[in-house]
Amino acid sequence: GLTSAFGLLSFEAYKTYRKLSSLVNPNVLYLNQKRPDYIYIKHHIYRKSIRKLLKERENRGGIVNIVLQPFGKWWKSFKHTIAWRLLRIAQNGNQYERLKAVQQLVLIDHLKDWDFQHLAQICDAKTGISLARSNCDQRWFLKPRFYGVQKDPRKILSEIKTLFEQLMPNKCVEYALDTTFATHKIKEPEGDGGIVSYGVALSRHENDMLTQSLDVLLHLTSKFEICEKIIDAGGLLTLIEIEKFYQNNREMKLIICRIIANLTATCGKYLNDFFVTGCIGLLSKWQKDPDLRLKVTATLALSNLDVDDPNSFHYAPKVYPLYPRVRRKRKPNVDIVFIHGLLGGVFVTWRQKDLNPEGASLLEGIANKKEDFVQMKKSSQSLKPNISDTTTKEIMKALQEEEQLGSDWTVIYPDIPFVADEENNVGPYMVSGEKWKNELHRPDSYTFCWPMEWLPKDFQNIRVIGLNYESSLSQWSASGCPCEKYNGKLNKRSDEFLESLSKCNIGQDRPVIWVGHSMGGLLIKNIIVKASQSDDQKIQNIARNSKAILFMGTPHRGSPVANLKQHTQAILWPSVEVVELVENSKALTKLHQDFLHTLDMFGNTTEIVSICEGVPTMLTSFKFPLQIVTEKSARINIGDFYLTADDHLGISKPICRESFLYQRLVKMISNAIKNYNSTTAKTIKNYHDVKSIKNKPNSQSNTDETQNTNRSFIDFNWKQQYKKIFNIFF
Repeated sequence: GLTSAFGLLSFEAYKTYRKLSSLVNPNVLYLNQKRPDYIYIKHHIYRKSIRKLLKERENRGGIVNIVLQPFGKWWKSFKHTIAWRLLRIAQNGNQYERLKAVQQLVLIDHLKDWDFQHLAQICDAKTGISLARSNCDQRWFLKPRFYGVQKDPRKILSEIKTLFEQLMPNKCVEYALDTTFATHKIKEPEGDGGIVSYGVALSRHENDMLTQSLDVLLHLTSKFEICEKIIDAGGLLTLIEIEKFYQNNREMKLIICRIIANLTATCGKYLNDFFVTGCIGLLSKWQKDPDLRLKVTATLALSNLDVDDPNSFHYAPKVYPLYPRVRRKRKPNVDIVFIHGLLGGVFVTWRQKDLNPEGASLLEGIANKKEDFVQMKKSSQSLKPNISDTTTKEIMKALQEEEQLGSDWTVIYPDIPFVADEENNVGPYMVSGEKWKNELHRPDSYTFCWPMEWLPKDFQNIRVIGLNYESSLSQWSASGCPCEKYNGKLNKRSDEFLESLSKCNIGQDRPVIWVGHSMGGLLIKNIIVKASQSDDQKIQNIARNSKAILFMGTPHRGSPVANLKQHTQAILWPSVEVVELVENSKALTKLHQDFLHTLDMFGNTTEIVSICEGVPTMLTSFKFPLQIVTEKSARINIGDFYLTADDHLGISKPICRESFLYQRLVKMISNAIKNYNSTTAKTIKNYHDVKSIKNKPNSQSNTDETQNTNRSFIDFNWKQQYKKIFNIFF
C-alpha cells in the first residue's frame, strides 16, 4: 500500500512538472545560445512585381546611367587611389612629405567603413601615431584583438599575479603581493580557457582586487627600470583585458590611461607594441573624451609616442601638456608652467570660480578626486560676478536695460585688490564697458582648467604645462606604497620635477612663466635655485630664462596652520609636507635667501608678482575662519604685491577672463615675450654686425654667386613640388 501511494504521488508530481514545463519555455533564459531566426520569402509571389520595378528603373534611367555610371566608377576608384597614395607617402616619404600626407589623410572623410578598415590594416605604427596626434577619424584604427569577448576575471588576476612575480626582486612588488594577493586566494577559472561571454558583471571581491592591482601598476610604472619588464611580460595586453570590464567607468579608465602614459614616457622604443595591442586606438578615442582628465592624459601618451613630429615633446609622468594637445606647425615661443599646492590638482586648483559656491574646504582636493566627470559643462547662469553692494547691482541692472551707452564708460574688475604695492603702477584694474558686456553675455562654458581654455585665446603660439603630485595633511590618511612616505619632501619633489621639465625642453630658446599656488610657489623657488646650481647647461637655461613668476598665496615664511604643539603632533601625525611649512623654519628661510641670490645672479630680470588672500578661509567641516597664509608670509619684498578679497582656495580661481587675476597674468606673459624678443633681437643684431665687418671685403664679389644660388634653389623647389603632385595622382 505504501509503495502504491508513493508511486501515485510520483506520477502526479511528474504530470504537474510536465504541465508547468509546457506553460513556460525554459529556453528563453539561454539568449546567447539562441539560433538566429530566418524569414523565408515566397519568391513566386513577389517575382513579377520585382521584375516590373527593375524594368521601370532601367527604362527611366537608361540614358543617365550610360553617362553617369562610368563616371561614378571612375570617381570611386579615384578617391580610393588618392587615399592609398597618400598613405604610401606617409609611410615611405621624407619627413616633410610624411607630415603633409598625414594632414591630407586626416581631411578624408568620404570613404566607407570598409575602406577605412582596409587602410587601417596596411597602416604602420608611426603613421598611426601621426594620425592620432592630428585628431583623425576613429575608423583609422582597428579594435584590439578579441575585443568582443572578455576573459574570466580570475584568469586576469592570475595573469597580474604572474606579472608581479616576474618583476621580483623588488620591495614595492613584494609589498603589493603581500597586501593584494596574500589575503585572498584566486580561484582557478572554469570553462573554455577562461573566456566568458561579454557583459559579465564583476563581483565585489574581483573589482577590489583589480582596483588594487591597477593602483600598484600605476606606482610601479613611475619607475623607469620596471616599465620595460612590464611590456616584455605582456602587460599591455593585460591592461586591454581589464579595460573591457570598465568601458563605462571613467575613474578606472583614467587609471589605465595613466599607466599607459607612464609606460610611454619610459618605453618609447616599444612603439610597435603599443600599436599592435590596440593601445593607440584607445588613446585616440580617449583624446576626444569629454572628461578633461582622460583627454589630457591620452594627449600626454600620444605625444611621447610621436617620433615623427619635429615640434613634439617628451613628457615624464606627472607633467601634463594642457596646450597644445595636437600637432603644431612651429615650436612655442613661451612656456607657462602651473604648479598647484597642498591637496590640489591640475583640474582642481585651476578651475573657474564657482558662481554659487557652497563653501570652501581644505579637503577640496580629496573631494574632487572622487568626481566621475570633469568636463566643460555649460553654466545655466550668467558669468557676471556676485556683487553684494546694492548700489552696484542697481547700476549693473540699469546698464543691461539701457540700449546703447557708447564706449566711453569703464567697469572696475570684480576682484580688484584691497592693497596694491606696485613698482610701476601697472594694473590693470578696469575694462571698457563694451568689452565687459560682451564678456557677461558670451555663451562660454564653465571650465575646470582655465589655463588650458583661456590662455590659448590670448596667446596662440604658447605651451601650457601643469605639474601634478599627490599630497596629504596627515600620515594617517596617506596611502600607497611605503616607499612613498618621504616623497613629499620639498627637495626630493623639486629634483623630480626639474628632471622631468628638462626632458620636455622647458626654457630652451624661449622664456618661462611660472604660476604657483600655495606650496606650488615654494616648489617653483626651489626648482629655479637648483637649476641655477646645475652644471648641465640645459637645466641651467630653465633658471636663466625664467622671466616671470606669479605667486598665489605662497607661504614664503611658513604657515601658522603647521604650528602644532608636541602632543597635538603625536595625535594628528602631520605629513612631511605640513612639517616643512612650519613658520620661520630654517629650511624656508634658507630657500628664500638662495632664491633672492639666484635672482641677483641673473640680473633681476624676472618679473615677480605676489597675490595674497585678504579674508580667512571658512572651513565647511568646522565652520570657523582660518588664515592659512598671512600677509607677512606672502610678501617677498620684490616686485608687485596685491592683497585681494578672496580666501586661500579661491585666490587661484578667476571668475571670468575679464578679472584682475587673469588680466594681470596676461600682462606678465606679454611683457615676458616682449622683453625676451627684444633681448634676442639685440643679440642677433650684434652678431650680424660683427659678421658683416669680418666679411665686408668679400661681400661685393659674392653677390652674383648668391643670386645664382638662390635662383637655382627656387627652380629646384618648384620641380620638387610638381614631382610630389605627380606622384599623388599618377
